[in-house]
Formats: sequence, structure tokens, C-alpha cells
Amino acid sequence: MDIAVDLNAETTDTLTHEQVALSLPAELGIYAAAEMHRDMTSVLDALTAHPEQDALNIDAHRVDTLDASGVQLLVAFTGELHGRGISVRWVSPSRTLRDSAQRLGVSGMLHLHADSSAA
Repeated sequence: MDIAVDLNAETTDTLTHEQVALSLPAELGIYAAAEMHRDMTSVLDALTAHPEQDALNIDAHRVDTLDASGVQLLVAFTGELHGRGISVRWVSPSRTLRDSAQRLGVSGMLHLHADSSAA
């Protein structure tokens, strides 16, 4: 599993903060669900440590396999983010992700809209 949580130090003038981001793997399926859940929990923990962050970038350009368990995790994860007042910014969502979300009727729940950057 290669979900990555990126904490990149960024300096602007005299203010230093860290940006939390999530990079999704190519395969989001049942066999990776437990590890995906752990990694997403780590992201939520990192965001708790950085309450100044009001958005999370999710890089989804590599997603090429997605099943119902992967979709359920993404829906639960984005729901938790929005419940915490953190917006989701999809970075290059793959066609697989966009098409699957649309077919399953969860594009709105994922906040994955037509204006998201396409891969």
C-alpha cells in the first residue's frame, strides 16, 4: 500500500506551517481497505495537530482500480473531513475515480465535481 501523507514545511514571510496532503494509490479495493483506513486515520490525526489547515489536497491521479469498499472509505473519509470543517481539494482525479463516483451516485458526497482538475 502506498497511500502517502505528506507534511511539507512551507515558509511564508515569518510564518511557518506544515501542509498535510494525501496521495492515493493505484488500487483502492477490499484487500487494501484495512491499511487505507489506518492511513486515513493518520491523516486525520495530522490534521488535528494542524488546526489552522482548512483544506486537504487529495492527489488521485494514480487511481486505476476502485471497488465498493474503496468508495465507502472515501465517502466516510471526506464526510469526516467536512464534519471537521475541512474542505477537500481533489488533485487530478483519475477518470476511473470520476466515472466510478458518477456511476455510483457519490460524486456529491465526495465533493468530486466536474470542475475538479482532471487527470
